[in-house]
Amino acid sequence: MQSCPLYAPAIHAAFTPIRAWLQRLGARPYNIPTAKGEVKYVLVSANPAGDLMVRLVLRSKAALHRGEHTWSELQAELPNLRVFR
Repeated sequence: MQSCPLYAPAIHAAFTPIRAWLQRLGARPYNIPTAKGEVKYVLVSANPAGDLMVRLVLRSKAALHRGEHTWSELQAELPNLRVFR
């Protein structure tokens, strides 16, 4: 999905920093058969000006709290990040 030509340039540029941030958090992808992992979905959207909105669907509130505490790290890497949910 990372090479899809339909994505806006701002979204393409966000993939690597978001992946690295999730890895630093230790947030592993959710595995349905084993019911293990935290990250169910990562939704990234951009407006025409290139501002980003990143939405996470997580398995637990603990993962949400870890993400909220380190959001500033992700925002430092993505200065056009405006909304994080």
